[in-house]
Amino acid sequence: MICQQDGSPDCSALEPDASGSYKDGTWAPIAPMSIWRRYYASAVLASGKVLVAGGEDAPTGDTNVCEIYDPVQDSWTLVPPPPGWANIGDAPSAVLPDGRVLVGDINSTRTVIYDPVANTWFGTGTKGDVSSEETWTLLRDGGVLTVECKPTYPKASQRYIPATGTWVDAGSTQADLVAHAFSTEIGPAVLLEDGRVIAFGGTGHTAIYAPDHGAGVWSAGPDFPLGTDGQLMTVRDAPACLLPNGRVLCCAGEATGGSGWAGRLHSSNTTRPTTCSIRSRLPGSTPQCPTSAG
Repeated sequence: MICQQDGSPDCSALEPDASGSYKDGTWAPIAPMSIWRRYYASAVLASGKVLVAGGEDAPTGDTNVCEIYDPVQDSWTLVPPPPGWANIGDAPSAVLPDGRVLVGDINSTRTVIYDPVANTWFGTGTKGDVSSEETWTLLRDGGVLTVECKPTYPKASQRYIPATGTWVDAGSTQADLVAHAFSTEIGPAVLLEDGRVIAFGGTGHTAIYAPDHGAGVWSAGPDFPLGTDGQLMTVRDAPACLLPNGRVLCCAGEATGGSGWAGRLHSSNTTRPTTCSIRSRLPGSTPQCPTSAG
């Protein structure tokens, strides 16, 4: 595991202990990136190397600087950006099943693929909207799902089909997940064990995508609990992960405060895929899901 220091090109790696435990591992400095950057596309390649591309905050705003980290050599190597791309910024990305990396354009509807074996970029399908602020999720069939943050119609979503190199409509999310009034922010979207996807919104709402009905079907998911400000908690640019028990851990904050971002972090919430409910982990709070959820 590697981590970059905010506002600096310096990086560190977490090394496991002698028994292979990262819990008791140690952090050690590694080679720095060529530039400092914040909010960017990144991907672990099949070779174990790490690709980073772009950066919203960098010496040059929305930079197009790309580089690859080699953990064996402890070195970064610059990679030419996609041809004609003056900016990459905080573009979304996804590693496809064949090891190539799909990257979106924050300023246009074009998308591109990086081939790490050939060390080249080539264009692929055109999206219905620009990719700025979006969350991309790899599906079991090798496709990529996204909720449009600048939607072509209300609550729109799209899916990338690798076999044809095209983006297709994936239907309405039913619940509006995009914080349109503030930087069109959205939350994470996680692939569940049964192949569905739960998408968390920057609005306090969620939606669940079931891919087993042709183009797939969305349904409204459970709302986040109310914060102490009386409004639904939000997950704008928040992290989430799938736990070993099949639940999803997600961080949320109050809707007010934070200059439009979620305010002070109040809880981590878990959703149980079978019941699709959300429980607040705020100390002293009342669980929001049935006791059978465990």
